[in-house]
Amino acid sequence: MMQASLLEEYRAVRQRAGLIEGPLWGAVEVRGADRAGFLHNLLTQDVTSLAPGAAAEAALVTPTAKLLANLVVLADAEAHWLIAPLERVDTVLKTLDHYLITEDARLADRRGSHVVLALQGPRTPEILKARLSRGVLRLCSGRRPERSRM
Repeated sequence: MMQASLLEEYRAVRQRAGLIEGPLWGAVEVRGADRAGFLHNLLTQDVTSLAPGAAAEAALVTPTAKLLANLVVLADAEAHWLIAPLERVDTVLKTLDHYLITEDARLADRRGSHVVLALQGPRTPEILKARLSRGVLRLCSGRRPERSRM
């Protein structure tokens, strides 16, 4: 029975959409007036050009270009969020903290308080557009998403 259930879930994601919890991902929150410039100097992405609500893939590398972690950078009005593989979050925090000297940037490990979710599948844009236009989920800067009553 379990195999049939997994197969149905797989088909649902491939044909429609599915909400997947990302237990293998962790979040690092970066706040402060200098956060974008600080991250820009350490990541392989122009973080300073990310407008609130934008996201981009980036890598954290050493000065000799050794890859430390692949990331997704999410920008909002008051913070930047780094989504990293769970096993790389400690490396991300340690590396960023090492280079944080005079910048106004604060790092926070959000593994214990935030969960990474992914809506995947070919109908994802359609579903998000319908839900967001009805106000089911309103993204709010610097806070958790607010859910309205249906």
